[in-house]
Amino acid sequence: MSKFEKSSYDATKTILKHNDFIATPVLVDKTGVVVNDEGKYIVKAGTIVGGNSKAVLDNPTEPVVEKNDPPVAASVELEIDNTPDAEVGILVTAVEPGEAGNDLKIQLKNPGVINSPLSVEIDEETIIVNLETDGTAAVAAKKDFDNAAPDANSKVTVTAKEAGTIGNSIKVQFLNPSSPNQSLSISISGDTIVVSLATGADAGPITSTAKNVADAINAHLIAKQLVTATYSGDGTTVIEAHAGAALEGGAAEIAGDIVSTVTEVVEAINDHFDASQIIKAEATGEGDPDTTAAIAVAATPLADGDEGSGFEAEGVLLHDVDVTHGDAPGQMIVWGFIDKSKLDEDPCDDAVAALAGRIVFFDV
Repeated sequence: MSKFEKSSYDATKTILKHNDFIATPVLVDKTGVVVNDEGKYIVKAGTIVGGNSKAVLDNPTEPVVEKNDPPVAASVELEIDNTPDAEVGILVTAVEPGEAGNDLKIQLKNPGVINSPLSVEIDEETIIVNLETDGTAAVAAKKDFDNAAPDANSKVTVTAKEAGTIGNSIKVQFLNPSSPNQSLSISISGDTIVVSLATGADAGPITSTAKNVADAINAHLIAKQLVTATYSGDGTTVIEAHAGAALEGGAAEIAGDIVSTVTEVVEAINDHFDASQIIKAEATGEGDPDTTAAIAVAATPLADGDEGSGFEAEGVLLHDVDVTHGDAPGQMIVWGFIDKSKLDEDPCDDAVAALAGRIVFFDV
């Protein structure tokens, strides 16, 4: 006699939509069965089952267990604010269910620079959210040198090359050599850039213009590494001598804070073309994600992704099976038409796919 037998089941309560079916005897495993209110361990009729460790259809002595767990996507919840009754987090979930999502990581990164925009990038298995920051940039020290009777073309502005307070220590002097027929020259004396102005004949009047001075500073091998000089207008006005004076107003950078909100981070992930193919994000908790600032979080792996068991389904139990006293025999439908409304639990999509062609589930 074949292990597959065409049968007719006419009991008062049936999971069958039509009476014709094919079933095979199986041994129902007690593993994982939960005790009911009467203290018994019952595996209900309609339970989707398959071989415990290998296919029962190929190995008839293999006990069967429930095989109706759908695949689970890997996920992780990042804690942003744990204030009681105002908690805010970000739940990150792999788009594709299964174990592959366990290889993914999510990182919320403080870029460590001021005024950095919110952005998303992918580095191998890690999705990195570069958080937006504010802050104030360092300011370069500078000094204006102008004539006592200035005009639109008489000013020279000297600005430190390096922003910050360091430029406040640089001095600049426009020197009248007080002798005729002198050439314009630049020299460095300690912390001072000395501009020796050009003079004419006879009484030696100064002949260097604002443009001449700025160009000379910018061409000098050392001075141009320290400062940059500009002139006003066309710079054609002759410049006057000036005593050495320090550049001023140089200020250090003021470190910024993270200003991205949780909502903005979630939207950045979900709107990023590549990242959104891999993961999806949502805000969690009782707090307000629109006003809660995100924080830096180290690269954190997603976890608990699982392939499920539905893809291993081989049949459907015909009757209730009592396994209170251990593994017990039962009948597994391998071909037939099942009334889903009679089942305690709907078959998952993977189980339906695994049984397709042999078992059809009807909604009504």
